[in-house]
Amino acid sequence: TTPRYTYVTDSGAGQVLGFTVNSSTGALSPLGSFSVGTGPTSIAGDATGAIVYVAKSDGTVSGFIVNSATGALQPVPGTFTAGTQPVSIAVDPDDRFVYVANAGSKDVSGFHETAATGVLKPLTNSFALAGTPSRIVIDPSGRFVYVTEGSAGTAVFTINADASLTLQQTVPPANTAATAIAVEPRVRFAYISDSQSGVTAYLVDSTAGKLTAISNATFATGTAPVAVAADPSGSFLYVANGGSSDIAAFVINSNGFLTPAGSRQSLASPPVDVAVDPSGNFVYAVTR
Repeated sequence: TTPRYTYVTDSGAGQVLGFTVNSSTGALSPLGSFSVGTGPTSIAGDATGAIVYVAKSDGTVSGFIVNSATGALQPVPGTFTAGTQPVSIAVDPDDRFVYVANAGSKDVSGFHETAATGVLKPLTNSFALAGTPSRIVIDPSGRFVYVTEGSAGTAVFTINADASLTLQQTVPPANTAATAIAVEPRVRFAYISDSQSGVTAYLVDSTAGKLTAISNATFATGTAPVAVAADPSGSFLYVANGGSSDIAAFVINSNGFLTPAGSRQSLASPPVDVAVDPSGNFVYAVTR
């Protein structure tokens, strides 16, 4: 719950940038850069913070062991093959499975994770998508996978015991396209951003993960929202707006509705992602 390190992909340089986190202020201090290969596009850590995985534009995934004393990344032996043009990666909260959304092949690649070593064993089959994915998210309970697919909406999968996925639903976009999704920690509500100016609230079915739009629950966030994140308590939601270059904060109410929490936080350049640290004390935005 107390973060020590954070990592950001640098696609152009083919590396991951590491930072030490000041637990009192949230400030980041550079600890070094680590070569990861061609075009890293997305990064995700396991639940313990011991391993990170990087999806790359060449269709592969690399794993790295985190040195707990220094934050340095040590490569996991081997390179693991995903689909064409991976854009997003997610690790399940029980450190059993890893999933990658592939924009080129329009599918999801799945892997078994060996938690002790970080080695990934790919599943035999991939899982087809109706559209081009932008984000893949595993819900906090580790039972459901959600993939935003632009104009095709959002795909909802259940995770089977063997790591395979079963498609349960495709949720139509509330506006022209679905760009990102967040499921709050108690798995009652999900929030999907559109490509225009808002985020829509959904009820989450606890059995199959299916989403039902809450009536009159689309909320203005800013221009061109591109990323959404909920805090660990399920009390707050943060939306990164690429068009208006800011972050909007909301209180999550007991009925799933959102109440703005102050003014939007302006950024010097357009954000591409947003994250809340495990303690819930700090919000980080990656900008262009």
